[in-house]
Amino acid sequence: MKTLTLRSTLFILLSILVFSCGEDEQTESEKELFKYLPNTYTERQFKFDSGNGFYITLPDCYQIARFRQFSIKNDDNYHCQENQSYFSIDRFSPSDIDYYDKYFNTDSTKSRTSQEKMLKYVLDSRASNLEIHSSSIFSEVKTKSGLKMIVAAVKGSETSYSNPLYYQYGIFSIDDELYVVQFIVNDGDISFFHEDIMTIFKSIRLI
Repeated sequence: MKTLTLRSTLFILLSILVFSCGEDEQTESEKELFKYLPNTYTERQFKFDSGNGFYITLPDCYQIARFRQFSIKNDDNYHCQENQSYFSIDRFSPSDIDYYDKYFNTDSTKSRTSQEKMLKYVLDSRASNLEIHSSSIFSEVKTKSGLKMIVAAVKGSETSYSNPLYYQYGIFSIDDELYVVQFIVNDGDISFFHEDIMTIFKSIRLI
């Protein structure tokens, strides 16, 4: 009788342990990365002619937008039809950086780094195409891999009749090159998407 009771107790304890482990595994596997962006995503690799490159985690809905022009170079533009948002990557070579340093060398930018000058140029270029706009201050974030990135944003409308858009930018360096990543969403949606956009930016890691 004692043996039977002991076996029953062991069986119950083992069942609880197995069930608990199953719950933990399920919770871990069902953990969602994004709060509002689609949670079907892939870590994508971007490699460039210089040999430099990086990985970034993007929702699968972002597909190449071949005929859309919304970044500086329009080489890597992406569109998510589900929420009408946009993502882009611009790479700036050392010769590009030198050109923009000279072109954008004013009293207000002389003390800035090349990253800050380039980001200010991108922000000012965007703002020049908007009728009503405002820009954020620069701030620094670190990706999960420890990569330093400067972020800033512009919001505004292209015309007095159009809905305002929010343009979130991040810039970082790999060796002697600069990379600008951009997200564009409706300004009314940024309170939902901003944390997810920062999650994407912070997912960047070098190849």
